[in-house]
Amino acid sequence: TCAGYAIPPRFEGEALQLDDPMIYQGRADNLNLSCSENDLMYVIYTSGTTGQPKGVQLEHKTMTNLLAYE
Repeated sequence: TCAGYAIPPRFEGEALQLDDPMIYQGRADNLNLSCSENDLMYVIYTSGTTGQPKGVQLEHKTMTNLLAYE
């Protein structure tokens, strides 16, 4: 489990526990971050009306569009 949540058995990535102080070690300067409007910003998980879980991927341009809307 990770912070009380079960990690799906098929998950092949690395789970980070954000309350673990060891992940905040090391230098934080010059991270060389870049981001484009097509990069994934976040995923909303919902079951909708089907009852089956699914994820909706939202890109940065979605937020830019929302902020620019008047």
